Amino acid sequence: MARASFLVVFFLVALCNSRAQALITDEEQARQWLDQYNSLAEHYYSLAEEANWAYETNINPQNQQAQVQASLNRDKFKKEAYDNSTQFDVNSFTNETVKRLFNKMKNIGNAGLSDQTKLNRLTRLLADMKQVYSTGKVPDGDRELVFEPDLTNELANSRDYDRLQFIWKGWRDAVGPTLRDMYKEYVTLKNEAIGELGYNDVGDYWRSWYETPTFEDDLEALWQEVRPMYLELHAYVRRRLGEFYGKDKIDENDPIPAHLLGNMWSQQWNNIYDLVEPFSGKQRIDVTSAMVNKGWDALRMFNESEQFFTSLGLIPMTPDFWRDSMIVRPEGREVVCYASAWDFYNRRDFR
Repeated sequence: MARASFLVVFFLVALCNSRAQALITDEEQARQWLDQYNSLAEHYYSLAEEANWAYETNINPQNQQAQVQASLNRDKFKKEAYDNSTQFDVNSFTNETVKRLFNKMKNIGNAGLSDQTKLNRLTRLLADMKQVYSTGKVPDGDRELVFEPDLTNELANSRDYDRLQFIWKGWRDAVGPTLRDMYKEYVTLKNEAIGELGYNDVGDYWRSWYETPTFEDDLEALWQEVRPMYLELHAYVRRRLGEFYGKDKIDENDPIPAHLLGNMWSQQWNNIYDLVEPFSGKQRIDVTSAMVNKGWDALRMFNESEQFFTSLGLIPMTPDFWRDSMIVRPEGREVVCYASAWDFYNRRDFR
């Protein structure tokens, strides 16, 4: 409550000054405002991240409600901060860092939605979609396959065309129909929120983060540079997969069936290297089997990784990291089990 009261008082001072002097041009006052904002932002962002962590590591209705409320509290703070930041004449400032920080204040995302009922709905939709996406299961005879590790491992290791298709399609059938209408509503509300901040749509908002007016042209130029190589690589992989699965499964003029690339989203092809290796029979390094033979587990991998990075002069992880991180999938509860790195916005808690 003290933080909230201070927030109101601090912003009212800025507001009163702005009414007396039009837009505030005092750059030192702007720096002080940013310092106070940063202190308050740490508080609200950290609470929201804690609630999000609790939900993703133990998906249940109580944690979901707490996560939604913490997100709404953070969004309320972000909106108040953004509204009050407009009391400063940013264009008159000479310090580029200060100007950039104020311009970054516009990146408040969902908090741009002024209709509280719609914001509540948008926040709830995001939590509900996360739950569906993270807990989807594929019925398989007398058991259900979860994404991690069941579906991931099968897509990486199976070489049965029909089985891979069953896994790929089964997971989408399990989560897609439920998500479809929610996602449509989410996109509508998200675009409305971003529109209130002056952007054309969410894509326009995302591209603004890169702070270059030629971003799309730059990407297109880069794509044209790598396109010839990619087309050759794609054609090579398609041919080798066709040789393995049969030309009746893979047409040499069509896209590669997505379920054959070793990954649920076809974004990484390393799992099918054995099918497409360019120099068959040549010795290659396979550390996985050596690690398995030596009894490595997930915790050992984390410890060895830390030893490597500290040997380069980087600082070790904190005791909080080792105590609070979820390194393996726990039993007895639903969780989001994708690898991720978390910053809790308090300069000490990282997981």
